[in-house]
Amino acid sequence: MLQLNTILMSAMLAGAITPAPAAEPAALRDYRALAITPDGKRIAALEALDPGGLPLRPHAVVVVRDAASGAIVAQYDPCATCIYDHPAWSPDQQSLAFISADAKAGTATLYIAAAAGAAPAAVIKGVASTARWSPDGKRIALLATPGAKKLAGAVEAGARQVGEIGVQEDAQRLALVPANGGELTMVTPPDSYIYEYDWTPDGKGFAVTSAKGNGDNNWWGTSNYR
Repeated sequence: MLQLNTILMSAMLAGAITPAPAAEPAALRDYRALAITPDGKRIAALEALDPGGLPLRPHAVVVVRDAASGAIVAQYDPCATCIYDHPAWSPDQQSLAFISADAKAGTATLYIAAAAGAAPAAVIKGVASTARWSPDGKRIALLATPGAKKLAGAVEAGARQVGEIGVQEDAQRLALVPANGGELTMVTPPDSYIYEYDWTPDGKGFAVTSAKGNGDNNWWGTSNYR
């Protein structure tokens, strides 16, 4: 009996120290930049699967979901190497505007997404962000930096200083493009850096926050005007 107990105890100890198979960690689904339709029926967002341990944030795609069930209604990813900006619904809730940034090409593209897919409406040689529809849905405004030397924002890496410093500053300007695509028109002067903006309710103007000169240095000296 003693010998049998010893054998059983040895078997139990052997089982206790055998490591269990490691479970694969589940990838987290990352949601950013949510935009809901005015009727509350659909939600657009930038979504990505993040398994963890990646050197960079995973590539996100523009996903439209049914707000009630969470089911995917549409998905847009016209540039697999680009970073997408906040999507914005048109006033009639039938179209979605979003901007992609292609760092290698040094361009930004405004896309209009509808049931048929996402079509480019304008291409900017530089960087762009913050697309917003006019109240009548006929135009789209955005912040654009033509010929940008760096990404917009004071916390982004600065451009190499060559030549006479302060002569050629990046200027983030307010621009307009027809909702059906076409030429981009700058509506603010090149010596003013626009940080934030919104349409006036009648669609005839904008409220903006801006500063003259270098946008990274002059945030605390901004002015608000219409």
